[in-house]
Amino acid sequence: MGAQVARQEEIKPLKHNPGVKGIPIEDILELRNKQLTLKQIGAILNCSIGNVSQRLKAHEPTFLKLERFKKHRADALTLTQARLLNSITDKDIESASLLQRTTALGILHDKERLERGQSTANVALSICSLVERLDAEGAAIRPPGTEVIEEPGIPEDPPA
Repeated sequence: MGAQVARQEEIKPLKHNPGVKGIPIEDILELRNKQLTLKQIGAILNCSIGNVSQRLKAHEPTFLKLERFKKHRADALTLTQARLLNSITDKDIESASLLQRTTALGILHDKERLERGQSTANVALSICSLVERLDAEGAAIRPPGTEVIEEPGIPEDPPA
C-alpha cells in the first residue's frame, strides 16, 4: 500500500447530489463535522439514520483520498512544480511572447524572494502620519479630564 500512497491519484470534487430526499451531501457533512451523531443529523434533516449513513458511505472513498491529499499536499505540489519546471524547454521560452516572459519573470522573482524570506512588496510608511494616528487613537481612549503633557519635539534643522 506504501507504493500506492506515493502515486498521485486524481481527487474528484464532491458533486452537489441532493440524493433521494433532496438533502445536499454538503449539509450532512457540515453537521458531521460538528461532531453530531448520525441520529442527531437524521433528526435535524428529517431523514433516517440509514439515509445519513448511506450518503456518507457513498462518499467515503473520496474522503479518504481527500484526507491523504491534505496530509501530503505540500509534497504533491512540489512534485507537480518540479514536473512543470522540467517540462519547460528553451524552445518554449523562446516561443513565448514578451508579455508571457515578463509576467513569468515577475512571478518567479516574487516567489524567489518569498522563499528567501525577503519582502515581496514595497511598503512606504510615514512616521509622522503614524504618530498622528496613534495620538488620535490615544485621545479617543483617554479618560475625560486627563491632561496630556507635551514633550518638546525634535528641533528643526537650522537654516542653511
